Amino acid sequence: MNNGLWNPTPIKDSIIFALLKNKGVITDQELLNLLKNEYKFMTMKDLQQILFKLEILGIIYVSRIVKNKNRIELTEKYKRELLV
Repeated sequence: MNNGLWNPTPIKDSIIFALLKNKGVITDQELLNLLKNEYKFMTMKDLQQILFKLEILGIIYVSRIVKNKNRIELTEKYKRELLV
């Protein structure tokens, strides 16, 4: 993912904004397609690493739909924090 270019929006914020626009739920493939518009060199591996960190922080929850498709959703706790 290191392409030598600096993006003013942190990728974690871009993921949260994408989730908010989609009512808190999105698939990993849809999210990757959205992020590729802003971060040209984003790969699924890069996305999975970032999602793992966000899940550990309790911001998102990732569940498997089918073998190669995951559902990403904002946690209720984090949604409440955003509304305050």
